[in-house]
Amino acid sequence: MTRDGASAIYRQQQVFTASPLERVILVYDAAISACAAGDLSRALEAVSLLRRSLDLEAAPELAGRLYALYQFCEQQLREQDFATPARILRELRSAWAEAGRRQREEQRLAAECPLAAAGRLSVAG
Repeated sequence: MTRDGASAIYRQQQVFTASPLERVILVYDAAISACAAGDLSRALEAVSLLRRSLDLEAAPELAGRLYALYQFCEQQLREQDFATPARILRELRSAWAEAGRRQREEQRLAAECPLAAAGRLSVAG
């Protein structure tokens, strides 16, 4: 098996085993990488996937703002501006990654102390 083939299999496994949030981060990574490479087609495809993946009913205000940002990124990419979308996408990726870290920390704490997680135990004095 070639190195590229092994790499493709690894990425495929990474996607299949990823949580929904991890998949979003993977798409951000692909978009950012495409911007860095100046690959218009891949960058547009990734940003378009992010835009189409929004659930406008679950969180209308947040989804609407992200939708507008993604549209702006697509417009900038079509004008051959890769730096602006890359900066925006890096910032958004960072925010999603931080949300994932916080979620994992909350889950870890809930597993360690179920009463605190249920709100039945207070550490306030």
